[in-house]
Amino acid sequence: MSSDQLRLRSRGQTSKLEQSSFQRSITPGSSWPDKESFFEVIHWFRQFLGLLIGVVWGIIPLEGAAGLFGFAVVNAAITLLYATKFLRVDVEELGSTTSELLQEGFMSSFGIFLVSWIFFYNAIHYS
Repeated sequence: MSSDQLRLRSRGQTSKLEQSSFQRSITPGSSWPDKESFFEVIHWFRQFLGLLIGVVWGIIPLEGAAGLFGFAVVNAAITLLYATKFLRVDVEELGSTTSELLQEGFMSSFGIFLVSWIFFYNAIHYS
């Protein structure tokens, strides 16, 4: 590492060669230096996904157990596709398991989904 890169790091800045977690999250096939940064991206991806699914389910209008089960299936499937096909990450190489990937951020995503689903459903369809 050059002295310029060390100086930038000591000031809390990164060089243009190093990508932020956000840049890696939108770049297909990015490399991940550690498991924590990858799972942080998965966590925030699921929060956005929970909000998006809640809005769609509220507009459709989907109700009851079908909505809850549909959320779990769609959320898990899209998260797996995002991690394995778009980011091209082998979870086992990071020292983790697929079940850990599926658990990361699920409950907070579920909470955001419920709030957005209920809000949009009531705002559009409640008379």
